[in-house]
Amino acid sequence: MIYYVAIQVASSMVYASGRVGSVLVHLRSVEDRDKGLAMGTMTVIMSLVAFIPAPIIMGAVVDSACLVWDTTCGKEGNCWFYDSEQFRYIIHIVPAIIIFISILGDFVVFYYSDQLDIYGERDPDDPFDDGKETELSEEKKDLLTEKPKPQLDNARAFAS
Repeated sequence: MIYYVAIQVASSMVYASGRVGSVLVHLRSVEDRDKGLAMGTMTVIMSLVAFIPAPIIMGAVVDSACLVWDTTCGKEGNCWFYDSEQFRYIIHIVPAIIIFISILGDFVVFYYSDQLDIYGERDPDDPFDDGKETELSEEKKDLLTEKPKPQLDNARAFAS
């Protein structure tokens, strides 16, 4: 029992960690003036694709494990008895497959995320800027960290 709970908690944490990143990428890849419309559009699409059909699909999946159906007046009603072994597998495997497909989508976004300019730091006119940072040589690092040498104030030097 403890292993089951540990696996469920760990998988929930891994799945939930991708949600924050996807919302951030979604918000940062849209112009400021379009963020409200983008969030509304995302909510509508999520409702149409996920929230509305999900109970219908899971209901059909759960009903596939039914052994004894209630029949009243020649019509099929509720399930009276489920095959517990099959029910246990399908209630865990079907969501796991859907989450795995979602994670594959996260990997695709991660692969192409280096092409996004989510902070507006890239110069669109620079043909050599591929968006990747380059390693500085030791000489350039020394020049960047070198303290400026004190200079004489020319006005005071000529005044004396």
